[in-house]
Amino acid sequence: MNSTNRCHARVGSALVALLIALLAFALPHAVRAQSGGTVVVSLQGGHFQLQTIDNVNGALAVSVRDPGLGNLLRSAGASIQWHPGESYIVVTAADRRVITMTLGDSHINAGGVLQSLPFAPYTDGGEAFVPFDAMARALYLSPSHVENGQIDLRPLLASLEIVRDGQRTVVILHGGATLRFRRVLDRPERFEIALPDFTSRLDPVQRVDAPGLASLRIGEKRGTFESATIVTFSASRDSIHEILPGPSTSELVIAFGTRGVALDAPLPAQRTARIPLKPLAPPPPVAVNRPQGAGSPAAPAPPAATPAPPAASLGGPLPEPLDSNAPSAPAQAPSATPAPAATPAPAAHVTGYSVQPVDDGIRLTLNVTGTAVYEWHQLRDNRFYVDVHNAILDIPPQDRDMDQNIVAVRTVRLHQFQKAPEPVVRVAFDLGADDRVTVTPGAGSVVLFAPGAPVVGARIGSGRVGPTFADDSTADGTLAESGLTVGGQPASQQRTAWAGGTNSKLIVIDPGHGGSDPGAQNPAAGLVEKSLTLNISRRLKSILEAEGWQVVMTRDSDHDVGYAFDSDKVELQARADVANKRGARMFVSIHINSFTSSGLDGTTTYYYKPQDLSLANSIDRSLSALSTKDDGVRKANFYVLHHTTMPSVLVEVAFLSNPGDARLLQSPEFLQEVAKDIGKGIDNYAGSNGAPSQNAPQTTGDVGDAGDTGSAK
Repeated sequence: MNSTNRCHARVGSALVALLIALLAFALPHAVRAQSGGTVVVSLQGGHFQLQTIDNVNGALAVSVRDPGLGNLLRSAGASIQWHPGESYIVVTAADRRVITMTLGDSHINAGGVLQSLPFAPYTDGGEAFVPFDAMARALYLSPSHVENGQIDLRPLLASLEIVRDGQRTVVILHGGATLRFRRVLDRPERFEIALPDFTSRLDPVQRVDAPGLASLRIGEKRGTFESATIVTFSASRDSIHEILPGPSTSELVIAFGTRGVALDAPLPAQRTARIPLKPLAPPPPVAVNRPQGAGSPAAPAPPAATPAPPAASLGGPLPEPLDSNAPSAPAQAPSATPAPAATPAPAAHVTGYSVQPVDDGIRLTLNVTGTAVYEWHQLRDNRFYVDVHNAILDIPPQDRDMDQNIVAVRTVRLHQFQKAPEPVVRVAFDLGADDRVTVTPGAGSVVLFAPGAPVVGARIGSGRVGPTFADDSTADGTLAESGLTVGGQPASQQRTAWAGGTNSKLIVIDPGHGGSDPGAQNPAAGLVEKSLTLNISRRLKSILEAEGWQVVMTRDSDHDVGYAFDSDKVELQARADVANKRGARMFVSIHINSFTSSGLDGTTTYYYKPQDLSLANSIDRSLSALSTKDDGVRKANFYVLHHTTMPSVLVEVAFLSNPGDARLLQSPEFLQEVAKDIGKGIDNYAGSNGAPSQNAPQTTGDVGDAGDTGSAK
């Protein structure tokens, strides 16, 4: 190589540069990220760190077994499966679409729609790598912002169906993640919902002229702290509407009709999509700003782009899983090109099962020899099933009614669901209600536990049973308590590493209440909680900024953080999201207390999570200098403390219902002193690096669990 360089030097440095550029283009190396190289992906308030990544011609490649990718997919209700020696990589989306990629083939099959990839999936060091941006778009996740190794994904409102069913009209919205919505306006002639964080590529205006629904409009609203897709349904004054249970959490079903029409009937078996996707060009691939070099096997050059298929094909009906003995053909994967054929793995065998009653539920143990992949589905019609792939049932089929004292499960069925082209064994439960079933794999068994408790988290998951099940199984498929992944550590170890957020200089201040929610009031003293909390928060912001902190307030004027007249839970989650999405180091919520009796007074600092306690103790010590009674530190399950990922506290400054405290709250000097003391407590906490307290909790008592809304006041 040195002699070649010397030869080119005689011709001229310009020719050298040209040849180097041509060689770099002609040899599409997949470059393993250097040690410490990571990409952080954000989705709906969660942050997921991708560690095992490559750069293929400027496009991001990620290992299918990267822990951060697994957490990201589970947060979107999806899962990914690949095992060494296999050619196919299978992704199951939240809406039950099967997405397949093949090693060496530069196409992706997303629910039967074939599209090009920027490069073909490949293996390196025993890991399979896939194009991240193409997989994200197949899951209806759109990269909205990319810089400095960070990717912000926004779920797409991907398709929309309108079904005319007799005297009613059913609208089905399909999204790239759980479709959480807010009712912005709810009237017979106009029903408007907001889908926080979602974006849309659908046609903005559609005439429908169907029973109970005249038209709909889709737009986006961008606020200071949140963007949302707004869907507005227009109808006549005699129209009615009802939100129905959907097939999955990523689908929202709304029925419309006129008064007197029953809207809660099951969805029709045959559905016809009426609203196509807006034909927009796909966004460019996610670029990875890393120099290229040698070190990985060469990947095929990106193929010429092919036209996108008709958008309506993505919005077609999604078949419900059937529990029958009829064989069903799996989704056809694209034909592999240069990839070598994988040797079929020997089939696993289901050799027996046992059922053990546990309180109101059961624990079913399925005995399996060999290695197999399974996939489970929690349906909304009180059914649950597990399919064990490439497995043969060695015992007679079972159809067993449970004892009437077992209320969680009514029947258990076990049979050979299909024999060809791949043998599949299915275990199905008919549940007494929409209760969760956890699935735990072992070296020679799969344990299904139905405790008779409500569903929490994902409704679709997958895993592996066999001697190596611990490598990539998802156990019960539920989300880890924290969506953050650092250095491939298990979830239990990730919380400490990310406890302070990703921005060590950012503090989020939350002025309690505001807008449509005035909070506590004392009309005789002229005191309103939402005004006092905003006053103190503005003072605290000025103090902290003067000391070099970056400060964001959940609201900086008299308005709701979410939408006016939202539920408490929705509004409080919007406040937590402000801190979570920005990776704040600390979160401080300011409130004013009140009680039916005027006898209570004093200042209280609340915490909930273990990492909150040091911050709470530090602020409480500073606030003890106030002329109010020091009520100390207390633990309480306030929503904003429970649902923020960084150290967080909630300060109840004083009781406006108490005459003495009310006089103090009327004084600007007192409000300034409160802000200064909270700021001093923050500085003292930061000066000690926020180390968790090694002593017993310094609390004066606990407030009982306030429930999901955290409205313990």
